[in-house]
Amino acid sequence: TGIAASGGTESTVTISGIVYKLHTFTSSGTLTVSSGGEFEYLVIAGGGGGGCGTAGGGGAGGYRTNVSGQSSGGGGSAEGTAELSAGSHTITIGAGGAGAITSTSDATNGGNTSIGSIVQSTGGGTGGEGNPGNTRRAGQPGGSGGGAWEYSSEGGGAGSGTSGQGYAGGSSALTGGAGGGGAGGTAGTHPTTTQSSDGGPGVSSNINGTATGRAGGGGGGLSGQSSASDGGGAGANGSATGSSGTANTGGGGGGCYVNTA
Repeated sequence: TGIAASGGTESTVTISGIVYKLHTFTSSGTLTVSSGGEFEYLVIAGGGGGGCGTAGGGGAGGYRTNVSGQSSGGGGSAEGTAELSAGSHTITIGAGGAGAITSTSDATNGGNTSIGSIVQSTGGGTGGEGNPGNTRRAGQPGGSGGGAWEYSSEGGGAGSGTSGQGYAGGSSALTGGAGGGGAGGTAGTHPTTTQSSDGGPGVSSNINGTATGRAGGGGGGLSGQSSASDGGGAGANGSATGSSGTANTGGGGGGCYVNTA
């Protein structure tokens, strides 16, 4: 209300008879406000990278919104009203975390996304890794947490999500990786070597006029596994790497499955 601004990709959309101006940023930049006022936002961080080695999927990037009647991640309600003052506001877009693509590389968490000091979403946690050549580690915490890994008698648990942004990664009880957490739900567990280990679901928003699911977790590493929708990448088998999350959705990367003996 009352705002005049420039920056990002500008467009308009009509929702329930009201015309909104959109400023969409898929890379870092500046929002220049000539007249301040209240505004609505959807801020999604970069998804976490999938692990390698009976590995968990990456968690989705933290998901925060204050659009009335919609949901933030982690089961949170829409946040309160927010105002933009006149002046320049730095928009920082968090990149997706790197997946572990070899037995000696570690995945990385997604980057944080923010609108100046007004609101910040936390990057997704990496999937758990059972690589023989690196430090074996559990799924990492983040906006949504990375999935657990398990091989024989060894394993590492799932990463936790951030309140109001996303859910924890899934757990694993037998050889294979569990899915990463999503903004809309915890990833499925991985109790057998044949059951799917999808990433957690994302959250849908029509802030751009079309209901779109975003911030799904990455699938766990095991043959034939799929991921949840909403931008999460699929898990992989053998020496293959997991699929990346879909660009500009905050989806987590898929884990891969290799023999860690």
